[in-house]
Amino acid sequence: MRTVRNQPRTTREDLVNDLKAAGTIVTKKTIGNTLGREGLKSCSACKFPLLKIAHIHARLKFANEHLNESEDNWVKVLWSDETKIELFGINSNPIENLWRELKVRVAKHQPRNLNDLEKICKEEWDKIPPEMCANLVANYKKHLTSVIANKGFATKY
Repeated sequence: MRTVRNQPRTTREDLVNDLKAAGTIVTKKTIGNTLGREGLKSCSACKFPLLKIAHIHARLKFANEHLNESEDNWVKVLWSDETKIELFGINSNPIENLWRELKVRVAKHQPRNLNDLEKICKEEWDKIPPEMCANLVANYKKHLTSVIANKGFATKY
């Protein structure tokens, strides 16, 4: 109990391994039941950041204002954003999907230093087909519709 109270992010698997190293074999289920009896509950981190009320209203306002714009208009938009690419170790903007694609491609190379990372990023960015960008723009209306349907709250996009 002390371990979990001192380190709340400790997993049941961590506890099983610690006990196994000490010579006691128990299952994750037993650990979970014991923690539950002691009033300790398990939880999972949110899959996405919580939105503030101001963000919810701004998202809903933007979606309503731009829902009826044509695809031709969205093609002219310069989607900009920044990302952090980890060397070791969502919002409704279509560029987020491109960043994810780039991160997946770069991770396959496992760059060892900043120069490798920069080189690989440039090479992999050039390999992303223009059709992917066109598809993201073509589907943007779905994003706006989803924001409206969710009343400004987070969407699957």
